[in-house]
Order: sequence, then C-alpha cells, then structure tokens
Amino acid sequence: MTKESEQRAAAAKLLTAAWSAAAQAEVPPSVMTATALSLAIGEMVANYGEEATSRTLARIGEQVTQGAFSHGRSGADSHAHGDHEHDKDD
Repeated sequence: MTKESEQRAAAAKLLTAAWSAAAQAEVPPSVMTATALSLAIGEMVANYGEEATSRTLARIGEQVTQGAFSHGRSGADSHAHGDHEHDKDD
C-alpha cells in the first residue's frame, strides 16, 4: 500500500466516523453533505487555486453524470480525487 493510499484510507475512516457522529447528533444528511462539500471546495481553492478547482469540479460533474459516484459502483472513490494536483495555479 502506498503512502497516499494509506493516507486516503485514514482520511476515509476519520470522515466516516465524523459522519456517524453527526448522524447520532441528528444532523441531517443534506446539511452534512452541503457542509462537507463547502469545506472541501474551500480547501481545494486554498491549495490549488480557483481555476484548477473549477476544472477539477467540472471533471467530477462529468463523472457524476456518468454514474461514477452512485452507491454500489466499484471504483467510485478512485475518481473522487481528480487531477487537481497537476493543475495548480501559480
């Protein structure tokens, strides 16, 4: 397992625990989803810039339309990270 895949597994475990804790606190899934996306997009902009983030989100939108993130489809999480690290604005 590579360092990046280990980090992704650790992040997924931590995010899943946070999601479960929010559910136990009766935070609606729609609120969790909107908040998580907002925080993630803000981090992407801070790390990669607005243009690179916009390009990554456009690719993610295409993948959503193609069903890549539908529950039960294998390999969906492999699409989630995009190629934003190669698109960083200077």
